[in-house]
Amino acid sequence: MENNQIQDFDNKYSVKSEIEHILDRSGMWIGSNANEVINYPLFVPSKNKILFLPNIGYNSGLLKLIDEVLSNSIDEYRRKESLFQITEIYVEININGSVVIKDDGGIPVQMHKATGLLIPELIFGHLRTSSNYDDTQEREVVGTNGLGAKLTNIFSKSFSVQTSDAKNSVCIDWYNNMRSSSKDLDKYPGVGFKINKEDSKNHGTQISFQLDLERFMIEQLDLATIRIIQKRCIDAAAANPGLKVKFKSDIAQGKLDSDWIFSTFEEYVDLYIDDKLASNLITYKNKKDTIIIVPENLGFNFGFVNGAVCSEGTHIKKIEKQLTTSILEYCNKNEMELITEKDIINRISIFVNTVVVNPTYDSQSKKTLTNRIDKYILNFTREFLESLNDSVLMQALKDYYEIKYAETKKKELKKLNNLLKSTPTKKLISCVSKDANRNELWLFEGNSASNGFRKSRNLFQSAYLLRGKITNTFNLNKNQIVENVELREVIAALGILFGEPGKNVKNCKFNKIIFATDMDVDGNHISGLLIAFFGKHFPELFKAGRIYRALSPIIVCSKKGQPKKYFHTLEDFEKESHNLKGWEIIYTKGLGGLDDEDYKIMVRQQKLIQFVYENEEDMNAISVWFDKATEMRKELLLIDSGEIE
Repeated sequence: MENNQIQDFDNKYSVKSEIEHILDRSGMWIGSNANEVINYPLFVPSKNKILFLPNIGYNSGLLKLIDEVLSNSIDEYRRKESLFQITEIYVEININGSVVIKDDGGIPVQMHKATGLLIPELIFGHLRTSSNYDDTQEREVVGTNGLGAKLTNIFSKSFSVQTSDAKNSVCIDWYNNMRSSSKDLDKYPGVGFKINKEDSKNHGTQISFQLDLERFMIEQLDLATIRIIQKRCIDAAAANPGLKVKFKSDIAQGKLDSDWIFSTFEEYVDLYIDDKLASNLITYKNKKDTIIIVPENLGFNFGFVNGAVCSEGTHIKKIEKQLTTSILEYCNKNEMELITEKDIINRISIFVNTVVVNPTYDSQSKKTLTNRIDKYILNFTREFLESLNDSVLMQALKDYYEIKYAETKKKELKKLNNLLKSTPTKKLISCVSKDANRNELWLFEGNSASNGFRKSRNLFQSAYLLRGKITNTFNLNKNQIVENVELREVIAALGILFGEPGKNVKNCKFNKIIFATDMDVDGNHISGLLIAFFGKHFPELFKAGRIYRALSPIIVCSKKGQPKKYFHTLEDFEKESHNLKGWEIIYTKGLGGLDDEDYKIMVRQQKLIQFVYENEEDMNAISVWFDKATEMRKELLLIDSGEIE
């Protein structure tokens, strides 16, 4: 029995070579090798467009093998320290599974000291070898793990590298899924391969391989697979403006043969859209990024990272987050507060060509980028985000809002207005008169003015006593405003409602709305907050000339037998100071420093500033000071502080 148990364990556990493990467990190395049917974007020559076509046969693992070799050439094109600047890549793929990919670069034909291997042999015939392992260096290429083209070699019946570095050339062949090679140390001692001398103008690399199609349960490559590779060639040219990519195949009598080169990323995006949509594209560019926002949902986003297709992950999420945050901020300020992040995402498609230093992915298939994106990468400027407010995208959202949310908005508005109508105005000092054409509502800073105003006012004057500074309402929506008891009572006292500008001018219970605040910094701030409140939410009252600020005296001079003299600015006082010998001079500490006689003068012999709202520039001026952080406000503050001229 013990002997049987030992025998069972011997059969249960086994050891595989790396090549056997990769071949037998291909899913963890190249992704799925199953054939599936999907919708996929392909180039349609008759329309000169890239269209999503249904029922396209797709084998991600098989395609990955060709991608890996193509990516090597693309990486060399992008790598700053390449031996030669690549200008052209040639891709040939045939029905029988034979593939040729060549470029006009070149690989150093020399020995690698640490391993004693020829460099082309090292990088194509030994796993986990790469020029991308030094994470202290900033890499802007696709390769990361040192597997890449070696996997292609393993999944090929034969694999050949021919390369020249303008000094020497070599040809290295592998067979039987990279298990054996043409290396012959007896014939070529120390190297194993014949090295030829080359002319200084002769350089380039050609990779030829015969895919082991049986491992993918197919006998030959079909039209769909070859068209997908053609699309990858188009992508390679598009992600690397100026690079020429030539495609050739023996399928369909050579009808897919084509050369591709793009001057700009926009030229590539035009292949996906019609001329009408092309005129509405929103483009953002900097040194490393080109981002194109299509104001229509095409059903997909499309991205290149370091020259290779990568349409999912942190780069797309960062772009979406910036767009939605900015647009939602605008919507909340402009009566579109019901718009959601999903509403925005569902109305755009994103094309991006970006460079990410030392990229990381979710798997060897490199479908999804996982890097935490640096704040300086894919970062829109404030100017660009603000430009979206006048874009076709915003107009589309406005149209959508009116269609989907109009009824909801109407019900919500009715609910809020009913609440305003039923709001008691507990702190209102009412006037006797019911004549809206003569009545005045004074908005006082604090309760200290209560007694003085009651004694001094006339029949047409009312007052509402604010507790002090009101909240900044510039970015608040209607619900948030109504939640503020003081603001709700002020609106109720005026007899006005949300969303009814015409009726508000007619139904407002007061002809003048007068801000009565101290003539100091705090008082100015309170007046500014009130201007922002009425200017943003009830601009019709500004336009009707109803909004004022009362100038209260800052210096009161008195002398027995003489009427008091009031000064509203220090400049006025200094001009008259030489005539004030023998007068008692009192610097008031705000409205609370006035006596009953002073109040009577202020409310009966009014010195008022009328605020006028003429056009959108006036609202822009309010926005500079009361919107969330603005560049203009920063600049004005720096000018005021003398830091800039």
